[in-house]
Parts: sequence; structure tokens; C-alpha cells
Amino acid sequence: LDTDALIESFESRDIGSIFKEQGEEYFRSLEKETAIWIKNCVKRCVISTGGGMSIYYKEIKELGFIIYLKKDFDLILQDLSKDEIYKRPLLQDIKKAKELHKKRDSIYSSLADRTLIAPRDKQGAIRACEDIRATVGVH
Repeated sequence: LDTDALIESFESRDIGSIFKEQGEEYFRSLEKETAIWIKNCVKRCVISTGGGMSIYYKEIKELGFIIYLKKDFDLILQDLSKDEIYKRPLLQDIKKAKELHKKRDSIYSSLADRTLIAPRDKQGAIRACEDIRATVGVH
């Protein structure tokens, strides 16, 4: 379950439009509303959050077991298409985005119940999925 996709669905517009039309603060309020919805309505599910949710939603640990998929910033950029980079407002200034990634890394690590290095290939992704499923007890 992807929280950014949920927000886009709830709002009937993409994240870039939300940032452009109503700003980051409004988007963060939507993240919080989405987290509360997940807490109340979703059980036994793997949830992918945007990078800011764990920063701005202080009760994130209440959502469940937190796994941080750690990945080098430059590798993240390599794996994103130009369209994906364009639609992410905080990636429009790459230098600032890299600084933000570095700053958030320690926060993500401290919040995580488990940290996994994000895989680079299909076999690694399969192993990571198996590891996550075993960790959270989903079969």
C-alpha cells in the first residue's frame, strides 16, 4: 500500500499538483490524515510511505513494524525515470534533495525496527521481499 498513491487517489490529483496549488504544509496534513486512516482501517499490510511521513507524523511507530529500505541517494536517482523525478517536488533541486536525504537517513534509522539495504537487482528484490515477509510474519 503506497501512501503517496492513496493521497493522489483521495485528492484526485498528483502530488506535484498538490504541492504547487496548496503547498507542502497542506500535503503534510494529508499525509497525517492518511496515516490515521491506515492506523484505523488497515491491518497486516506492507505500507510504503513517502520520505516525509516519518518526519512529520510523529506517531508513525503506531502504524506497525517499521522497515527502512536504505539506499544511496545517487542510486535512487539512477533508478527513477525523468518523469518520476519531475513529479516529485522535493527532487526539483537535486543538491537540496541530496542534503535532505542525508539529514533524514539518521532519523529513518532511529525509527526503524529493522533496516535493509535496498536491493539493486531482481533477485535481490525477491530476497528482500521474502525477508520482509518473514520479519513481519506474512506468508
